[in-house]
Amino acid sequence: MGCGSRWHKEWTNVDLHSTHPEVIASDLRKGIPFDKETFDVVYHSHIIEHFSKEEAPIFLSECYRVLKQGSVLRIVYPDLEQIILNYIRLLKGLKDGQLKFVDDYDWIMLELFDQTVRNVSGGEMAKYFIKEFIRNEEFILSRCGIEAKNLIAWGKQ
Repeated sequence: MGCGSRWHKEWTNVDLHSTHPEVIASDLRKGIPFDKETFDVVYHSHIIEHFSKEEAPIFLSECYRVLKQGSVLRIVYPDLEQIILNYIRLLKGLKDGQLKFVDDYDWIMLELFDQTVRNVSGGEMAKYFIKEFIRNEEFILSRCGIEAKNLIAWGKQ
């Protein structure tokens, strides 16, 4: 669920917008478009945090609805603790006059808000990735990995 551009040909892939014929376009806030007890596994990564407080329990109920009895629900979400620890470290560095942390601090603030209140695909992070020049690219890649690397490369084309 919420596969984005990362889909698997042996899975049923669903996202708000289809990026490939293997991906079913569906707004998961309106339910999961499958019958009761359809799947052995439901997996979603970095999507639950983009549902509102009211929508999230409904979405999780839908995940359980489409699971077969005794099946697996796997949920992956951002590590808020690591975002906050980075925020505190960078803020302390700035307070100590270490201006080298300015760009990283700006990024961690963007990441914090984007990972908690974003309601459009990619959000502000995606806009940042396509900037002409990113001074703290190494820090961002350490935070976001291959997805960021691919988007940054795409933005430079």
